[in-house]
Amino acid sequence: MAAEFGDEEVTVEVVTLKEAQGAERYRELRRDAGQHLPVPSVLLENRLIFSGIPEPEALRDVIVRALASREHPSSAAPTVS
Repeated sequence: MAAEFGDEEVTVEVVTLKEAQGAERYRELRRDAGQHLPVPSVLLENRLIFSGIPEPEALRDVIVRALASREHPSSAAPTVS
């Protein structure tokens, strides 16, 4: 999905808890988010956006709103779904 957004910076990271490196990354993300993170979950800029796997259209909408808020900081930030 990241390719749909052209030159905009959209980073996708998949963390696998079955590996030591993934478990450590999960702990870092949890610490940065300041809360327990369900598995699976989707974070955007260290904030929990989805506690579960969202439908592609819902994820796309959140990314579009986040990119718009970068361009226009007064735009509403995405919220947890």
